[in-house]
Amino acid sequence: MRYLIALACCFLATYAFSDEEAKEEFFLSTPEQVASLSSEPSYLVGGLISPLSGLPVLRQTDLVVNGAQRIILSRTYIPPYMPCSFIKKKHNQKEWDKYSLYEHLDHHYKGWQFYPHLKLQYTPCLKEVLLTDPNGMSLDFRFSGPNYSVATLASSSYGLSNAFGDTPSGKYDPRNTRVFYEDNGNKITVYATDGTVRFYYKKGWTSETALLYLLEKEILPNGKVLKYHYTDRGQPNYVESLDPKERFVYSICDPSSNLGSGISYSIFISICWLCDCRSCNWSASLWKV
Repeated sequence: MRYLIALACCFLATYAFSDEEAKEEFFLSTPEQVASLSSEPSYLVGGLISPLSGLPVLRQTDLVVNGAQRIILSRTYIPPYMPCSFIKKKHNQKEWDKYSLYEHLDHHYKGWQFYPHLKLQYTPCLKEVLLTDPNGMSLDFRFSGPNYSVATLASSSYGLSNAFGDTPSGKYDPRNTRVFYEDNGNKITVYATDGTVRFYYKKGWTSETALLYLLEKEILPNGKVLKYHYTDRGQPNYVESLDPKERFVYSICDPSSNLGSGISYSIFISICWLCDCRSCNWSASLWKV
């Protein structure tokens, strides 16, 4: 009887987790991660290791969808910060170290990430936004002033720089990022230092204290637009590139499986529109990877 009850519990647990959406985890980047993820590729040791932090810096472009505005499907490996030591115990220190390592990785490991900037977390009680850059770096900004009109960096400034390689410029300094709280909190707009404007909309609560925002679209420095579409559960569905007035679709990147898995993605469709004042013709190309 005892075994039957245990077996029934296993089936119930399997059923409960089969349709459950994975809990969203947001981690603030440590100074070591900031230095690694913002490194200029030619300054890496062997093209892989950041000389500032000793962490690996891995980036991979898996697909480029051509069109008047290309869509680049790439992923970034975000290395976990590893502490020098764990809490000391009187007995069984090796076993406690293994347990502490597991707990640390469970709460800090991101691994390979597609489009890490798609999601944003806002904590109303702290008035803080956890913002992730396309390079994978996550920083905190805090709202202040009337109607939350001012956002300043709340994260530590260690690891940040206003230079990319040997070239100093304000467009490389993430402290110059501007964040605006709009439409009574239903939207958050981010003005990146490179001239890109990102529009996030409120998806819902991820916990009792934090809200999840999803990237709706971004206006690139050249004026063209990338729009992001999601499933009902907030998972990436497909990406479109459009003209500045969002009338014509240049190309579509439509993965048939979950981008977040970082392993399997099979079919991508690119639709390029060629328009003039008399007619509009289109052509489609199909890839299987």
